[in-house]
Amino acid sequence: MSLPDDHRLTQAPPRADAVAALLLSLAGALAVRVGTDGCDIITVARSPVPLEVGRWLHAELCRHRAAVISIIQAENGGGRA
Repeated sequence: MSLPDDHRLTQAPPRADAVAALLLSLAGALAVRVGTDGCDIITVARSPVPLEVGRWLHAELCRHRAAVISIIQAENGGGRA
C-alpha cells in the first residue's frame, strides 16, 4: 500500500512576514514593546513576563529580524529620516 501523491498533503513553510506579524502580535498581547534602530531588535517588557518566555520571544524576533524591522518601520512611517 502506498500513500497518495497529493500536493495538498504537503504544506509550504510559513512566510517570514506572516511569522513576524504573529510574533509582534504575541508581543503586544504580553505587553512587550518591540522597537528597532533599523539594525537591532529591542524588547522591553511592560509587565511581568516569565524569563524563558521573554528570551524565547526575543530570540524568535531576532530570527525573523528583517521581516520584523520591515513591519515596525512600515507602522512608523518608513523608519528613520
